[in-house]
Amino acid sequence: MQLPPLNSLRAFESAARLLSFSNAGEELSVTQTAISHQIKQLEQWFDVKLFTREGRGIALTKEGYELLADIRPAFDRIRNAAEKFSARASRRSVSVSVTPTFGARWLSSRLGNFMLQHPEVDLNIQHTVRPANLDTLNVDISVRRGLGDWPDVECKRLMSADLIPFFSPVLPIQSIKDLEHATLLHYLDYQEWTDWFSCQGIQLNAEQEHGPCLDSEHALVEAAISGAGVIMGHRSLLLSELEKGQLVAPFEGSLDPRLGFYVVCLKSSLKKKDVRAFRDFLFEERSKQKRIEPHGKSGPTRT
Repeated sequence: MQLPPLNSLRAFESAARLLSFSNAGEELSVTQTAISHQIKQLEQWFDVKLFTREGRGIALTKEGYELLADIRPAFDRIRNAAEKFSARASRRSVSVSVTPTFGARWLSSRLGNFMLQHPEVDLNIQHTVRPANLDTLNVDISVRRGLGDWPDVECKRLMSADLIPFFSPVLPIQSIKDLEHATLLHYLDYQEWTDWFSCQGIQLNAEQEHGPCLDSEHALVEAAISGAGVIMGHRSLLLSELEKGQLVAPFEGSLDPRLGFYVVCLKSSLKKKDVRAFRDFLFEERSKQKRIEPHGKSGPTRT
């Protein structure tokens, strides 16, 4: 069977629910005359009387009550679906890409602060070590370790990403020279320790060019805390372990002080206020963080 005119059904449902043609017109943003015309069209379609006049008001006929009882649940479901969809569509999102270590050791514990400040914004976070090519990653904003010299993007240094040695205070290491005889723990490959020793003017011995190599920086940190060996790490990401005395980083010798964690954005992405809000949030959180100096001294943050 062919459906009756849907606009007429909609007008009838509103008028029957409100028992007023004029109120139905206000609800549907049409005139009272338009509601009356739609009701008349529906009555002609069904060949029944749906309303009767009662003084200055209107009342439903028996057929009108029956029709309202059948169609009102359907209109209620449509309204609920529209409200849910509208609420979902009104939410905004920011796509973020960070390195796994930065995400796990610095960002994750601070995400609650952003959600409290911006409950209407959904963060979609990727953890990857892929280069900071935002077009390829299809993200709005990224945090990457490097020198901040990526082309065609807006880069701002968030914090140092220099690598220095960390180890448990239970290890008998008093000087850089002692590291030549220590067990070195490696992340992914053996290059970082080779480069670090080279910067200190020391030749890494053949035995230390091998040894335990892990593909998880979290596991690497846990191994260092247990006293299994010495790791290369970022002071800004191991602040908690330094404050608790689980690890120490007494040596000032570094790999490359120019290295940093940079907030990287496409210039077009910075036109979005939610992207700017997340970028500002990162720097606000960074400003709250203490700076741990060599030998365990703490002080205000400098980036």
